[in-house]
Amino acid sequence: MSELEEVDKTLPDGSKYSGSFKDGKMHGHGIITLPNGSTYEGQWADGLRNGKGVFILPDGTKYEGEYVNGKKNGKGVFTSSNGDTYIGDWLDDFPNGQGAYIFSNGDKYIGECKDDKFHGQGAFKFSDGKMYIGQFKEGFMDGEGSMTYSDGKGQEGVWEKGKLKFEKKVSLEDPS
Repeated sequence: MSELEEVDKTLPDGSKYSGSFKDGKMHGHGIITLPNGSTYEGQWADGLRNGKGVFILPDGTKYEGEYVNGKKNGKGVFTSSNGDTYIGDWLDDFPNGQGAYIFSNGDKYIGECKDDKFHGQGAFKFSDGKMYIGQFKEGFMDGEGSMTYSDGKGQEGVWEKGKLKFEKKVSLEDPS
């Protein structure tokens, strides 16, 4: 069993690594700067990102969270360069499971997602004040749900690919 050694080295692809090495691979805590200017600081195992870490692209896009075998897996926060943010579960580098998207335009989504798309039960609040609560499929309102508008009126029904296909009932303004 070899021991950890602390190194500062340039890798064959031009990346610069500073941190722990074991058996010729990044292992333990380390910082790498890739040739394109991206950086990762965090835990490594057998040459792959494993554990908690922070990956930052040159444009400011950032992921802070858990990795397994080099991929985003577990809990994490992703913020794009335009300010859009996802907070939640990850699987194989994509948002999967429960999470919240907060968009720079003011829209918000809280619910289930699959492969970086709204999928399952969720709530989407639009920046103009309307809100949809219900089922989503492959990024669209799809299935049973209800839309409440900023004036308090609403619709309940079945949605397909983001459009109301069958209205169940029309809710009148809240009597309170």
